[in-house]
Amino acid sequence: MKADRVVRSTCPYCGVGCQVHLNVKNDT
Repeated sequence: MKADRVVRSTCPYCGVGCQVHLNVKNDT
């Protein structure tokens, strides 16, 4: 399964603010 786009976001799990890349698949 290939992602349609990659979104750069900030990890919500702690206060460090690590950058994460979210692979987004459009399921429409």
